[in-house]
Amino acid sequence: TRRAGVTRSAFYFYFENKAAAVAALLEPMYDDGFMAGDLLTNTAQPPRLRIRAMLEALLDTVDQHRYLLQAMLEARATTPA
Repeated sequence: TRRAGVTRSAFYFYFENKAAAVAALLEPMYDDGFMAGDLLTNTAQPPRLRIRAMLEALLDTVDQHRYLLQAMLEARATTPA
């Protein structure tokens, strides 16, 4: 909380716990990922184009959220099992 410039009480006013804060950070990324998956259901397109559109959207999602994904991977690597 110190590095973020907020007090501990302010953090817990907005988030029940650390897991809730992480979930709030991940929500937009998951929403984007699910929207990419929805592209597969577009029956107006041939399957090959649907798959291509979905993969492009997923890659865009990874690119848009790359810093969050990198932070998650780094945190996982430093967290004991």
